[in-house]
Amino acid sequence: MTGLLMAFAVLAAVAAVGLRRVRRLRAERRRPGASIDRAVVVRRFDEIDVRLAAHVCRCGSHMGLLGESSTTRGAQRFRVSRLRCPECEREERMYFDVTAVFH
Repeated sequence: MTGLLMAFAVLAAVAAVGLRRVRRLRAERRRPGASIDRAVVVRRFDEIDVRLAAHVCRCGSHMGLLGESSTTRGAQRFRVSRLRCPECEREERMYFDVTAVFH
């Protein structure tokens, strides 16, 4: 009986950790700039620098810029910034809609 209770407790703990991870990942995908569909609209290029300087990793450290690239989708122009955390080495991309800069 004790073994069954221990197994249930371990299973409940694993489920709780998994659920917490799924919620965190879902929240990260919904943040502004997480995908091209959620790109942050900017009117000047220096707004990108301000957003990147304020971006924090899930571990709490400020992420550093690895590089930038550009892409288009129809008439829209995007700047894609590649970031890396100096503490946990996690990498992610942040998307900016720069269409207004050119019009």
